[in-house]
Amino acid sequence: MPLGTPLASLSPSDYTLASCGSNGGPPATRLANLSDFKKCPIEKDTGLREIWFMFDDEVSYTYRALRDKGRALVYDQNTMYDHPVLSSFLVDGNGDIRGYRIITDPREDNASRASAFLTSEQMKAIAGHADATVCTSIPMAAGQDMVDGDFVNQECRENSPTRMVAITTHLFRKPGQVAVDPVTGLRTTDAFESSARLEFYDPRYSGK
Repeated sequence: MPLGTPLASLSPSDYTLASCGSNGGPPATRLANLSDFKKCPIEKDTGLREIWFMFDDEVSYTYRALRDKGRALVYDQNTMYDHPVLSSFLVDGNGDIRGYRIITDPREDNASRASAFLTSEQMKAIAGHADATVCTSIPMAAGQDMVDGDFVNQECRENSPTRMVAITTHLFRKPGQVAVDPVTGLRTTDAFESSARLEFYDPRYSGK
């Protein structure tokens, strides 16, 4: 979707459940249609309005009902690298798309979520590798730990007059998260952070 595309040109049957976004959280105010974008607040950091949506995945749900997991996954448009993601547009005051936000869905089942951090590679491809993009690996902080011997805490940023890009990749245990429960002695299944996040927008525009 080229930047500058008007929301009004999008098919409401393809971009469903339009709502105000919450910067990675659940959808907020539900919108009757995309033209209601001004009901969403202007973000302090980007200066734009976030419009949360889902791609129409009726075909995928049909195959799920038929217990055909393979085809259901192929036709699931709300995924990246086979991981469910939360998607949203960042729009200006005219309702034109000026950026995107894509975040791996933390509600994914734990067995699959372990590799969710790998979607950052596709996010880097979407944003493009400009010379100004700098990736920094952040050292392990107190209380953090590896997940099965791996630790990833990376931030990639690009700041230019026309592009603001931030890609964050996490794979680690947070303070208090352990591989083995000290009380039961059983291995934990959900005590880890594995995620990827892309924020990409043109800073020359405003949501006003």
